Amino acid sequence: SMTDLSPFDDNIVNKIHYLFSEVNAVKCSMVGDTLTTFNNRKYPVNMPLSCYQVLAQDCTIELKFMVLLKKDHASEQNHINVKISDIDVDLYTEDHGVMVKVNEMEISNDKLPYEDPSGSIKIGRKGEGVSLYAKSHGLQEVYFDSNSWKIKVVDWMKGQTCGLCGKADGEHRQEYRTPSGRLTKSSVSFAHS
Repeated sequence: SMTDLSPFDDNIVNKIHYLFSEVNAVKCSMVGDTLTTFNNRKYPVNMPLSCYQVLAQDCTIELKFMVLLKKDHASEQNHINVKISDIDVDLYTEDHGVMVKVNEMEISNDKLPYEDPSGSIKIGRKGEGVSLYAKSHGLQEVYFDSNSWKIKVVDWMKGQTCGLCGKADGEHRQEYRTPSGRLTKSSVSFAHS
């Protein structure tokens, strides 16, 4: 009967939609000290210690998400903080791998994958690290492991992001815009703004 087919059909539609959004997702990443912006520009970044930098945020008045990074003073390890709706997620490394905190509470490995009460934010293990998904908030994926991270924003966030990762609009020239809207010449003065 037709009803037997529908779950399968839905699944295919979801898979296609997922693949399509994966292809269209704009990605910013950092491996070691090399940052690749949403617009695919690469530059070396030396993160100042113990001070948060905005990697990417929704720069519209809605401010749906904000992804911050700081280097821990003692270990020089990356520490990522993601702010979405009323949730604050910390991703950082300790001797035994990547740790996850939601609103200051540690989420142990056996509690992953974690889903927020609204179901719109999911956090789970992926490969060597942890991924956070919050598509309805504009974040396709934030992946974090001990020596790299990557941020993918959904298609409809293109051109609406700001931060070290840039605007995600396919333009190269506008990359280094400070929060005040000034264009800076170098990545260093930009990072410090």
